[in-house]
Order: sequence, then C-alpha cells, then structure tokens
Amino acid sequence: MSAPNKAASPLIYCKSHVAIHPSTKKDDNVFGFLICYRNVASSSTPSYGSGLGGENNHDFNVAWVRDDNISLSLKQQLLDADLYFADEYVKVNKHQGFGTTPTLTRKSLPNVDVRMLEYKSDWYCNINAVYSIQFRLPSQWYKGSIIINTKQHEYTSNIPVLFFHDDLCESTKLISKRLMLESFDPFTSERNLYWGGDDFKKFLNKNCDLQHANEVAGLNDNVYLVNPSLQDLRNFQTNKESSLGSSGLFDSSSKETKKPGLFESFEKSKWSVLGKIADVTNKLTNDDPKVNPILQTLYSSETINKLSNDKYVKRLLKKSQPQINKISSDFDGAKIYLAKWALNVKEQVEKQENVYKKLTNEMDNMVTEEEVHVALERNHPLSLVKWESMFDEQGRLKFTVSEIKDYIFHGGCVDDKVRAAVWPFLLNVYPWDSSEDERVQLYETLKTIYELNYKNQWVLDQTPDDFEEEVWKEEKFKIAKDVFRNDRHLDLYKHNTDDGNAVSVDPNSGNENAQIGEEDLDDDESTWVIKNPHLKALENILLSYNVYNPDLGYCQGMTDLLSPIYHVQQDEVVSFWSFIEFMNRMERNFALDQSGIKEQMVTLGELTSLMLPDLMAHLSKCDCSNLFFVYRMMLVLFKRDLDEEKVKQIWEIIFTNYYSSQFHLFFVLAIFQKNKVAIEHLEEFDDILKYFNDLKILDNIELMTRAELLFIKFKKIVMNVDETKTLSTNSSTEAGKDKLEISPRLRKLLSKEVILKNDT
Repeated sequence: MSAPNKAASPLIYCKSHVAIHPSTKKDDNVFGFLICYRNVASSSTPSYGSGLGGENNHDFNVAWVRDDNISLSLKQQLLDADLYFADEYVKVNKHQGFGTTPTLTRKSLPNVDVRMLEYKSDWYCNINAVYSIQFRLPSQWYKGSIIINTKQHEYTSNIPVLFFHDDLCESTKLISKRLMLESFDPFTSERNLYWGGDDFKKFLNKNCDLQHANEVAGLNDNVYLVNPSLQDLRNFQTNKESSLGSSGLFDSSSKETKKPGLFESFEKSKWSVLGKIADVTNKLTNDDPKVNPILQTLYSSETINKLSNDKYVKRLLKKSQPQINKISSDFDGAKIYLAKWALNVKEQVEKQENVYKKLTNEMDNMVTEEEVHVALERNHPLSLVKWESMFDEQGRLKFTVSEIKDYIFHGGCVDDKVRAAVWPFLLNVYPWDSSEDERVQLYETLKTIYELNYKNQWVLDQTPDDFEEEVWKEEKFKIAKDVFRNDRHLDLYKHNTDDGNAVSVDPNSGNENAQIGEEDLDDDESTWVIKNPHLKALENILLSYNVYNPDLGYCQGMTDLLSPIYHVQQDEVVSFWSFIEFMNRMERNFALDQSGIKEQMVTLGELTSLMLPDLMAHLSKCDCSNLFFVYRMMLVLFKRDLDEEKVKQIWEIIFTNYYSSQFHLFFVLAIFQKNKVAIEHLEEFDDILKYFNDLKILDNIELMTRAELLFIKFKKIVMNVDETKTLSTNSSTEAGKDKLEISPRLRKLLSKEVILKNDT
C-alpha cells in the first residue's frame, strides 16, 4: 500500500541535524530533528478562511526530538521527510524566479507516527503559544540558530537555543546546491546566504502570521512575531513617541525632559546637514555675475574684491576661462540636484508632520497623543493567513469579536479573498461563536430557505402571491434594467455573454456589440436579455429580496448596494443573506416619505453644529443648512463617490460598528472638516452642490482617521457635558441652565446597535 500524500499526513515540516549545545565543547552537542505537525485528531480539519472546506495548517505543534531517543526506522523516516520538504522549498523558490522545475527526490511523504514523536520529544508547544522567534544568521564562527520565545515564561525556559548544522544536513546542502546550479544565486530573497533556518521561516510564513519586528519597530534584530495581536504590533512600534517628540509635534512643556535617544540624535544630525545644504544652496543661487562662482564659494567677499582687481589674477582667469566655465557648469548642476533632493526630503517629512499638527489642532487638543497614534496606525491589514490563524482546531474563533473588529477597523482586509471570509461574520450570516461544522450546516440550511421560500416563488410561479401580475412585471423590468447597467466597467460584469467572458469579434460581422454582448439598452425588454451569470445572480437576489420584503419592493439604488457584496462573495446564497442584513441597516434610506434619510440629515446637521459651528453658520447663510448636497453620499453609502476598492474599504469599517452604528455620519463630517476652507469660500447653494458633486475623495484613509478622531472628540464632549450637568445638579445652583445640551438624536450616535426602519 502506498504511503499517504502530504495532505493526509499530520507531519508538515521536518529539518534534520538541528542541535542543542549544552556546552562549548563540540562533543557535547546533541543532534535531533525540528518538526512541525498537526494534531492527529485535526489533521483533516477544513480551512476556516472561507468557512466552507479546504486544508488548514494554521494550528500545529512545534517540537524537537533527539536522534538517540528514537528508533533507526523512525529516524530514517524523518530523514526522508526532510528531503521531501527540501523539494517543496525549492519548488516555492522556483516560483519566485529561482531556476527551472527540480526533480523530486521523493514522490510522497513517509507516513510518520507523530504520536510517537510527540511522546519521544524533549519539548513541544502549539504554534499559538509562541510569541516570537529570533533567527540568528550563521557566521564564520557560529552556526545559525533560532530562539523560540513563548507567551508563558515557564515554557520558554524549557526550550533551548536550536543550532542548524548546515554542513551535516543533506536537505540544506541539496537546496544550496540547487539554488547555485539553477539560478547561479546562493542568496535568499533577503540577500543573505541560504541556511537551514530559511526554509523553516518560509514554512512559518506560509502557515501562520509571521511579522518581521524590524519592519514593525525598526529593530536591527531578526526577530519575528508569531500570530501577533494588533496590540502586540502596536507595542512593538517603540520609536513612534521618540520620533514625535523630536519633531516637536506635541507640547512637551509639561513632561519630564528626556535624554535624546539614538533616533533623536540621528534626526538632529540629518536636519543639521540638510540645513547646511540649504544655506549653501541659497548662497550659491545669489551669485554676483561679476564674480566667478568658484571664488564665491572659497573666499570671503573682501578677499574676492581684492583678488578681482589684481591684474595677474585677471590674466590667469582669462586664460583659464573655458575650464572654469566647465567646472562652474558641473557645479551648478550638482548644486541644483542637491537642492531638489533636500527639498524633496523636507517636503516628505513636513507632510507627515503636518498630518499630526493638523489633526491635533483641528481637534482642539481634545484627543490624546496615544489616540492620534492609534488612529493613524493603519499599517496592519487583515491577511488571509492572519484570519485563518485566528481559529482553533474546531474552527471557532480564538480572538474576541472586539479584537477582530479592531483589526478590521484600523487596517481593513488585504483583498477580496479575505473579505469573502470576513464579511459573512460582519453581516451576521455566520455567528461569531460558530464552529466550522456549524457553518457548513448553516450554509446548507440558508441555501434551502433561499431557494424554496423566496427564489422558487418567482422562478416557478412567475408571480408571487403578494404581487399583482402587472406590478410584478414592472418590478422585474426595473430590476433587470438597473442590473444590466450595473458596474459594467468591472471585469466580473463587463461582458454580457453566457460565461461572462469576452468573445472574439468578427470584423466582417458588422455587429461588434452583439459579438461581445454589449447590446444597446432601450425600454423594450424584448430587445435585450441578461446573459452574464453574475449579472443574472444580481437579478435573482433582487427579485428574491422583493419576495422577502414585499412592503419595500425594489428601489433604485439597491443594485448599487448589492453589487460590491456579490463582487466580493461571488456566491448567490451568501450574497442574498448578506444583502438582507445590509438592507436592515439601509432600508430607512428608501422609505417613501424619506423619513429615514431626513432623520440622518437632521442628525448630521446637529453634529456639524456641535463639532464645526463656524462651518454650519456659513452653510446656513448659503441656505444649505439642510445638507442636501450630501444626499447622494448618504443614500447609497458613498457607492457613487468612490472607486470599487475604496467603497469596500469604507464599508467593511462601517460594518464593524466598532464605535457607532452610524459611523458614516462621522465620515461625512470628516469630509466637511477637510474641505472647510474651500466650502467657506462658496456663497451660493448651487456652487456648494456642484462642489460636492465634483468632489473626488482621493484619500479615504486620511478621512477615516479624521472620522475616528472626530468621534473620540464628540464622545468626550458628551462626557464633559454630562459631568458638568451632574456637578451643577449636586451644587444646587442655576449655573447649568445655559450649558450645552446634547439631544437624544446625538446621543444615539454613541450606540453600536443598528437603527432599523421602525426605530426612525
């Protein structure tokens, strides 16, 4: 019987000739194997990224077992496994540009008894118990080694430093040889000579969230954080306070004087050099045409005047004029280049400093330095590896919901693959505390309900019971018309063909539009048919939602809200239930009496009056106090104001309800704040309306940062008002009568509960 393949084996990594050094004597070295393996009970556990099947390697154990503690047959199996994984390493590097496809040493992975290995191992720990790993590069005098630090000290003290003896390890020598022969490059992607720890690092990169602390905090050590929390990443950014302090961005007069650190010293030295460059440049650009530019840079003005009148000097300069002109020309080019470089560096740093200054000034110093840091730290988006590492062997989340939402709010998702896994949780399709098996069963249940209770009503009967035939026909026409025009610039919806792909155009056909499925659309539905399967799915979902919510029916703008959800999921069932939850939030925008959207406009007006009173006073003078110019933004949640990717980035932040279920109002307020100066120069309603219709929201990340700080400021204002009111009540004085009052409408902004249509 053939041995099981890699996917079926719990052993997922092995490296031989990894030793511990109890003393400085070579004879005392104890050799063994560094191995990684899945728990036998969960070796076939599905992946938790998509929630619906696939292999998962993100929950595994790391162990070290010594050579002299296992049988010869088991040792040979581990040596064979080591060579097998060496082939895997070379294949991965091949895809990164290293040589041609290598010949496999072994076609299958030996069936290793990991239970016996665990029993025989000196130590083992779960990868989720590891906090960091330091990779110490080999040198002429030392073997390369790794230091594993766990989250609990008692475990770390039992794990010795592991040394990689590359000169004895066959797999390491094999990889080094292949890298040299196939690519003539013995270096890794980090431009270090390959050593045994590199393939272990590559394995970890693939199977857990491995963050280089050097990139996080500017450290000079090869320390990597393993599955770090967002707080871990923030804690490692140790140089942020010193950099801000050296820049003078915050008032430090009340703080203790600190000795300048290395970073501050470097900054001072850098700007001292740049300042001298700028001074020299300014002097050189103020050349006296009567005086040679070379002399200007070498002598004082008094000496220059004396030399300029000397007849011998004049004769020498005249004779050497061609050479002097050439040197002067070269020098001019160099000084211009240097000046531009210094200016560019200065502008970049000033831009970063200005962000801090503007934010702190515009928040009236009501936000702390730490709050500004947290709002600005959006450098750790949620990756698929990180997401999958958040689940245990049953597929249940190990992180709290608050921690996950913090990740999403302050970093978003890397791409649509991650969104497809995360959004069903954010939109309550899957419960946060569900297991993988429960989600698989829930999906099948939701699919059955969708098809039997909603979709089949109009697919089989054509006219659902709650609709008259003419009304249903009109609804179908409106939906099909909007779907056909929906986001046709996106590849997913672009081609109206049976498979959604473009077809070659026959130049002799005389009908190019028909060839690519881009038929002209008119009011006669008999002249066009939706063929694209993804457009068809949008139509199916909207028709089924009509059956689900017949009181609301279909309204223009719903296609705008559904399109990004389906573009992410590309699954009709998940998209339908996600859309239902999204519409629970957005339904009040489509009320016939417009009560929902009006209520939000009034709330936004009160919020603007509180946070930006000068701007609101100006808008009132321009008859814009109703804020009608942001109606489109509010109606479809910025869908028509941003490109597709930015819409997704903003929506997933709003979905978290991290601070408030109405956080979109603070995003609009951030737009007001950023464009305040421009708005105050406009005097007419039409001009302001045109300004917002033409407004291009280029930096949504900056706006989201502003929105977060505005919310924090708003919350503190509410707290201060309440505290003042309490003090006034306790003192039994009349001083509180003229104090600021926070309306119930504004207080709702502090709630994380989604406001439904009936709550308006």
